[in-house]
Amino acid sequence: MAQQETQHADLTHAGGGFQSDQVSVEELAAPDKNLLTNLTPELIVRTPNPEQFQTVLVPSISSLKPTQTALIYDAEKKEYLLGGTKIWVKADLHTYNQGTKKARSQPKFFLCTSGTTKGREHAYFMQGNNPKEYDIFQNDSHERFAWIAPGAITQQACHFVLNTRLDTHINFFGNFSSRVHRVNVTDESDSLVASTVPYEHNNGFFTLRVLSGMDLGLVLCALFCIEYMQGQKKV
Repeated sequence: MAQQETQHADLTHAGGGFQSDQVSVEELAAPDKNLLTNLTPELIVRTPNPEQFQTVLVPSISSLKPTQTALIYDAEKKEYLLGGTKIWVKADLHTYNQGTKKARSQPKFFLCTSGTTKGREHAYFMQGNNPKEYDIFQNDSHERFAWIAPGAITQQACHFVLNTRLDTHINFFGNFSSRVHRVNVTDESDSLVASTVPYEHNNGFFTLRVLSGMDLGLVLCALFCIEYMQGQKKV
C-alpha cells in the first residue's frame, strides 16, 4: 500500500484529542448508543481535520506479569494526554475450570484510563475459547465485543482480522515484531485508518497513528492481542 501523507495532531493540544466525558442531564437519561458501536467511546479520536491522525507511543506487553502495568504515551513521551487523561494496560490472571480437570490460569489484560478521578477499566482482552482467537470485551460485560484471528497467509506480510459483533471487519497487515513494527490497518473499503512504525528512540515502543473518528481503545486492544498471538507461535 502506498504511503499516505498525513499531518500529526499533538495529543496535548486543546484543538484535538479525545471526546469529552462531559454530557448533559438529558444525555445521561438516554441509552448511550456509543456503547453499542464503540468499545471505548471515551477514546474516540477527535482532531480539527477529519483526515488527520493522532499519534501515541505504544509499549510491548509481552513481558508484563500480573499486577504490572504499561503506559501509553503521547507523541512527546508525556504520560498525560489531552485533558490530563492517562492510558495504560494492566496485566492480570484469569482462572477457569476445564470440566473435571484442574483449574488453569491464563493472562488477562485491562485497558484503563485515569484523569482527575480514580482510574477506570474500560475494556479487557484474553485468549478465547478458540485458541487461535483473542476476545475483546467491554468492561463488566461477558459478551465479547470483538475478536481477532489470523487472516489470509501471505509471504509478504502477516495478516490479522478484527471482527466485531456488528459484523464489521478491520484488517491488520505488516510486520508485528517489536523491533520493526510496521503495520497498516484498513477498514472494509481498504481505506487506511491507522498505521505503526518503530519508535526510533526506544525498541520497547512503537509509534501508532490513528485516524480521526477511530476508536483508539479498540485499535490498541487489537494490537496487544496480536502481540500475544505472535508470541505464542514462537513458543
